Amino acid sequence: MESVDESFANTFGNYILHGINEVVLPQSVSWFPQTIGWQIMFFVALLCILVKCASLLIRWYYNRYRSEALKVLDAAAASGDRLELSRKLPEVLKATALQAYSREMVAPLSGDAWVAFLNRTSPTPCFDSETGKLLARLAYERVDNLCLSETQLESLLVAVKHWIESHQTTIPRVRDVLRHTLFGRVDA
Repeated sequence: MESVDESFANTFGNYILHGINEVVLPQSVSWFPQTIGWQIMFFVALLCILVKCASLLIRWYYNRYRSEALKVLDAAAASGDRLELSRKLPEVLKATALQAYSREMVAPLSGDAWVAFLNRTSPTPCFDSETGKLLARLAYERVDNLCLSETQLESLLVAVKHWIESHQTTIPRVRDVLRHTLFGRVDA
């Protein structure tokens, strides 16, 4: 026979509940889809997200030279030294073009051909006749001998920054990068 304490413990203090069992809860429902259609759709969506992330990563990787060039120009402009900025403008512009295009295409260009190339590779021409001539002079004359006004230097800086930000290059597609990574150099 049960003692009073055991009987009290089994009924939680209410004798009417004696002999009643607790409710058995069902198993928890899985969050993973049970049908094959939803599983396929989940994996296709996951694949699309991975391809989009890979393309954004590739775009960032192939455009990182732009941000580096802009940082160099911003540092030269922030220093307040006009001579240093005047020296950096053509140097950074040529280095940026060499990163974006082949050496054979960029290296031999100078003067009007260089300015024409810069205007041709940008969606909107960045260099008018005055800034183009000024850029050509900065590249090959001593900066100490040039008398650049503040507005000329500022307009040239704006044009160079605009070209760096907006010039058109071809960024490889995800499948091309994967082919190159997995199988070595593959010409398509």
